[in-house]
Amino acid sequence: MKKIESVGWFDASDLYTRMVKEFPKGHFVEIGAWMGRSTKFMGKLIKDTEIVFDVVDHFKGNLDHSYQQEIVKLYGGCIYKQFKRNMEKENCWAEINQVHVEYSSDAVNHYKNESLDFVYIDASHDYPSVYADIKGWIKKVKKGGVIAGDDYDNCPGVKRAVDIFFKDKEISFSGTHTWEYYKW
Repeated sequence: MKKIESVGWFDASDLYTRMVKEFPKGHFVEIGAWMGRSTKFMGKLIKDTEIVFDVVDHFKGNLDHSYQQEIVKLYGGCIYKQFKRNMEKENCWAEINQVHVEYSSDAVNHYKNESLDFVYIDASHDYPSVYADIKGWIKKVKKGGVIAGDDYDNCPGVKRAVDIFFKDKEISFSGTHTWEYYKW
């Protein structure tokens, strides 16, 4: 198998664009970057803004997806260097404040409660992981801020975690698979 420079999925462009307009001086965290398709989009959106943008990913791929594991294996067990090259190639590296190369359950400890304006979750898609991400990261979102994520319609673990965690709350949907919640 030949090394792949960039691969990924991203259908939350409307949400990202709206968040940049809504929080022009905000602090954003993207959880799950893979090779950077969504990160690149955000990086281009926030050029010449005051938005602080952090990325969280262990860059080892999803253990449940054999094709991701094949790609990670080609890169020696971690795709972080390729992610960085992709961001540099697209002139987006400077827009990233910091990259936490670790599990989201560990990275959450770097942030104070109610310090973030926007958190986007697109890491592991199994129920326990998604539920833990929502539970841990929602504490970090300011009142009036947004926590959102991908793959609601096409990953049963994501749907279950969102439905159970937010059972009595109003969830909005944007794009084809994206859920979002305004914290009040």
